[in-house]
Amino acid sequence: MLDDITDVTAQAKAAIAGAGADPLKRTQALEAFEKKLIAECETDEAYACTLYSFSGGNTYRLFKNMEIRDVRLAYAPPGSVGKFGGDIDNWMWPRHTGDFAFYRAYVGKDGKPAAFAADNVPYQPKHWLKLANQPLGEGDFVMVAGYPGRTDRYALVSEFENTANWTYPAIAKAYKDQIALVEAASKDNPDIAVKYAANMASWNNTSKNYDGQLDGFKRNNVLAHKQKEEAAVLEWLRGQGAAGKPALDAYAQLQVLGQQARATQARDMDLACSTAPVRWAPPCACTVWPSRGPSPTPSARRVTRSVTCRPSRAA
Repeated sequence: MLDDITDVTAQAKAAIAGAGADPLKRTQALEAFEKKLIAECETDEAYACTLYSFSGGNTYRLFKNMEIRDVRLAYAPPGSVGKFGGDIDNWMWPRHTGDFAFYRAYVGKDGKPAAFAADNVPYQPKHWLKLANQPLGEGDFVMVAGYPGRTDRYALVSEFENTANWTYPAIAKAYKDQIALVEAASKDNPDIAVKYAANMASWNNTSKNYDGQLDGFKRNNVLAHKQKEEAAVLEWLRGQGAAGKPALDAYAQLQVLGQQARATQARDMDLACSTAPVRWAPPCACTVWPSRGPSPTPSARRVTRSVTCRPSRAA
């Protein structure tokens, strides 16, 4: 349960700047800052904290979440309602499915997270969303929830081309290959099918999402739009004379860095999940088992972490 968000941009950028210009040292400095910040934030074991980067490393925010340990399922519809239409209807519009569930969160009598107990009490949040009981009117506030957000709409043309021609197809294929492996293994073993049902639903969901985005790129002629927009920006920068030179130099440097990343991207994707023991998962969504030994903080108690299998730029 989200408890607090703190802007730590100034501190994060100071830590990075103090490491100089070396990309590895800058990355290590940010990691050291992150570990120290989280350790301080998690002195109370009731909370788990995460540092998120926004806008390509221009903003850093610390999210502090209360880890509620007594969560009870109150209601879930039958599978015929919750998964009506299955993967065929998934990501389609309109879609008719009752994909929802209700849970109740409980804490100890002191209001702090506690393991299940019959005398635990319902959690009382500081804030909550209220359902509107009146129709929407012109000018009413409407919010699309989803955080931490991510967008690639400002990617360079070269980055978009690589995404459409290699990254997305490679990731989609990785999921499809894994789905095929489980389907083959479970054909004569119902136990495998049951154990991997949730995973298969997730993998099919993701695979179809990537395929749909690739179809959308072609259908909407996205590459041509990107090329037109980028050409217009570069032309405008060239018209600014000396004032536009720093941005043009940065653009040229980004092109070089992109070429370097693409030269080893296949290897990097293969290696992304080979750096730690991994559970059955595709190379673009690795799940890592926790290391052995005592865990001093709530973050260390977490079972999984995600591994990003896409080239990244140093902040």
